[in-house]
Amino acid sequence: MLKNKFLKWGIIIVFAGVAVYSLTRTQMTYAEIKQEERQEYLEDLMDLEQSPIAGLENFTDFNYYPVDEDYNITAEFEEVIGNSNFTVIMTDGSEERLDMAGTATFELNGKTHKLTVYDEGETLLLPFRDETNGNETYGGGRYINLERTNTNRLFIDFNDAHNFYCAYNEAFVCPVPPVENTLETAVQAGEKVLK
Repeated sequence: MLKNKFLKWGIIIVFAGVAVYSLTRTQMTYAEIKQEERQEYLEDLMDLEQSPIAGLENFTDFNYYPVDEDYNITAEFEEVIGNSNFTVIMTDGSEERLDMAGTATFELNGKTHKLTVYDEGETLLLPFRDETNGNETYGGGRYINLERTNTNRLFIDFNDAHNFYCAYNEAFVCPVPPVENTLETAVQAGEKVLK
């Protein structure tokens, strides 16, 4: 009977802890959630066996634009039906074949944009260039990993834009965003060049 009491109280404590964490997470602001996700991204990259940031001198954190909810958008997604391979040029001049998932059309900074999205299995890849490249952001463009949806919409949060690994370490080979994925606007969200 004593064991059952401990088990019962143990279960109650676990559920109470989960409930408190859930309530705390839902009470966080959008900016706080993004900051937490950025910290997780940093920790994940630092834990990689072959991390692109491992040998960087005086590295402590990535450099980001302030979080801006205006860059969290919903896009119309037009899926490509059938096999649609696309050749992407890599930073070392080689070519790699990617499966095109479809196109995303959305409004940003008063303009309509249409970008190609690629299939990476569990997630989708959105490589892009914009008017900040080479000045405030990495010259080779940035990328966002997108969650799949079961609808004709994609949720694109440019606050989640990151530099390709080759921005930190030239030993890494990265895709060059295709010309059609060049935004004719400045995307002042997500990761910037290192300080």
